[in-house]
Amino acid sequence: ANIEMYYWMDFQCPFCERFERETFPDLYPDHIETGDVRVVLTTVPFFGEDSMTAAVASSCVWDDVRDDDASAYWDWHTAVMSQQGERNSGWASAESLVSITEAVSGVDAGKLENCLTSERAERAAVVRSEADKARSLGIRATPGFVIYNPETGDSTSLSGAQPLELFKRAIEEVS
Repeated sequence: ANIEMYYWMDFQCPFCERFERETFPDLYPDHIETGDVRVVLTTVPFFGEDSMTAAVASSCVWDDVRDDDASAYWDWHTAVMSQQGERNSGWASAESLVSITEAVSGVDAGKLENCLTSERAERAAVVRSEADKARSLGIRATPGFVIYNPETGDSTSLSGAQPLELFKRAIEEVS
């Protein structure tokens, strides 16, 4: 990809859900699916323990599917975001995430459940480290984006659930 879009999100963030429901589906076919833009997703647990659980689950699922079918991760991610409930209401508990995963083709709910049990502490430490890095880069809320051209070093940032036109403009600006 010519352009990289760094995307910091929290599974409990209603503005992240709005971005993924309203903007991402239109951004995807014209920029990401074509290979022009590569998305680098980082989950940050801004909203509490369920956010951490979802971030750890995201790490588990990505590691499980990335070598065989990375698109299965996005199917899982979309399924989880479509079930978003009130913050810390339990909708993003380990049990709930495993249940959601059972309906996602290509993602093994049993492996996720095992990972959430046996690898939670080490994965949570990595998530906390990534969150600290995000804060050091000025990410104070989700969703946060940096659109970056690695060839020129040009970049621009967006914050919040912005409309498609602002993403298109940001991509053109750094291209």
